[in-house]
Amino acid sequence: MRKLMTGFLVFMLACSAMGCSKQTDNNKETNQTESNSSAVTTTDSATNIDAEANTEKDDETKSEANDSVLEELKTKIMEAYGEDYTASDINLALFGDAYATIEDLYQDRYGLSADSYDEIIAQMSMISAQSDEFVAVHAKEGQVAEVVKALTSYQETLKNDTMQYPSTQLKIQASQVVEKGDYVFFVMLGTPSMEAETDEQILASAKEQNQKAIDIIDQYFK
Repeated sequence: MRKLMTGFLVFMLACSAMGCSKQTDNNKETNQTESNSSAVTTTDSATNIDAEANTEKDDETKSEANDSVLEELKTKIMEAYGEDYTASDINLALFGDAYATIEDLYQDRYGLSADSYDEIIAQMSMISAQSDEFVAVHAKEGQVAEVVKALTSYQETLKNDTMQYPSTQLKIQASQVVEKGDYVFFVMLGTPSMEAETDEQILASAKEQNQKAIDIIDQYFK
C-alpha cells in the first residue's frame, strides 16, 4: 500500500511539473507575441511620422523653390543696374489707410486677384520723376493668361496717362510684359542716357536700358 501511495505521489508531482512547464511556455509565447505586436506598432508609428515629416519637407522645398526664382531674378536685376536701380518693394505703409491688405493693393493697382498667383514681387520708385517699376508674378496653374492680361492692361493704362512726365512717358513706351512659363513680368527699368536729346533718342536709350532686365530673364529661363 505504501509503495502504491508513493507511486501516486510521484505521478502527481510529475503532472504538476509538466503543467507548470506548459504554463510557462504559454506565458513566454504570449509575452513574445505582445512584444512583437508592440514592436510592429512602434515601427508603423515611426514610419507614419517619417512619411509626414518628408511630406512637409517636400512642401517646404517646393515653396522655397518658387520663392527663390523670383528673389533670385530680382537680385540679379538689381545688381545689373546698380545705383541706377531706384525701385523698392511696395508696402502698405506707402499708401496710408487706402488698403486693408497688400493683396487689395495688388488687385487695385495691377488688376491681379489673389487667387491668380502663388507669389508676387512688386517694386516701384518712390519719386515720381524716377519711374522704375518691376513686377514678377508666379501664376497659379491655369491663370497665366489672366496675369498677362492684367499686367498688359496696367501697361496700357500707364501709356494712356497724359499726366506723366514727358521723359517718363517715353520710358513707359519702352516697358515690356514678358511671359516665361508660369512666370509673368512687367519691366520698366533703367535710366535713359543723358546724351539722348530727341524723343527718338530718349526712347531708343530707354529700350536699351530696359533690355538689360529682359536679357537676364531670358537667360534665366533658357
